[in-house]
Amino acid sequence: MDNFVIIAPHSKIRTYKVFTLIIVLFNLVIFTIAISNTNGRSLPYYAALISCLSLAAPLLQYFIFGNKEAGLKNMLVGIFIAGIGWLFMDIIWNGLAMMLIAVFGLISIKPLRFIFDANGITMPGFPRKNVLWSGMENVIIRDDMLTLDFKNNKLIQFSIKDADNQNLDAAAFNQFVQQQMFNNKILFKKS
Repeated sequence: MDNFVIIAPHSKIRTYKVFTLIIVLFNLVIFTIAISNTNGRSLPYYAALISCLSLAAPLLQYFIFGNKEAGLKNMLVGIFIAGIGWLFMDIIWNGLAMMLIAVFGLISIKPLRFIFDANGITMPGFPRKNVLWSGMENVIIRDDMLTLDFKNNKLIQFSIKDADNQNLDAAAFNQFVQQQMFNNKILFKKS
């Protein structure tokens, strides 16, 4: 196999969900108050109405229909649309803050993909970090735990029991990694 992709568990996703829910509820309350305090058929009224709908629909998807992952993404999109609503209501700082929170939220909930190929390891983050095989002391999967041991004494370890990693052949992965590290040592000695 040319490369392996391993999805790491997202340890902070619950915190992101709570934070997103608080922001959505806060915006819903404020936009509901704005709707009741503006006369109909004005730009702030329509902006508040559209923002309320864009925030309420993902809440229904999240709580009523039980689609947790899509509901979280849609709540963040709703927060972005609410940011546009704030801009139309001439409350620019709130609008920009909501839009930034939504963008950073969408970035932070992306799956944590570790990609192992002949060049090295691509680690998740913003921006992605590439680590050459020469920077690794050992990489192994044992007892459903992936261990990345760096030469600078940094250690990353996590469980790979997740459903996204069910098709991963640990023996083939370990053989691939050992071959890459061996090839790198030979190339390094020739240089």
